[in-house]
Amino acid sequence: MELAAPQFHAEIVKRSVIVAMEKDAKQQKSMSDLLRHLHQAELLSSKQICMGFERLCALIDDLILDTPHAQRIITEFIQRAITDGMIAPRPTWT
Repeated sequence: MELAAPQFHAEIVKRSVIVAMEKDAKQQKSMSDLLRHLHQAELLSSKQICMGFERLCALIDDLILDTPHAQRIITEFIQRAITDGMIAPRPTWT
């Protein structure tokens, strides 16, 4: 927030999910909760969250090399974001 550079907030989403991929389901849920909190505190906009997920989806082929279940994990993050009201459903997710 201090940087006044909201265009980089999508990177926070992307990196948060990538870090969480190596964690267990409970820690992944905690990361989703953190993203939800940042959204509710108006530090992350829905647009930036969508951009972060879009960037993840664009990297899926590379992510699968390191984390075979990357597709499923990203889908779970997107579904939690939809359920939590952070983003709207899209037919193009993943």
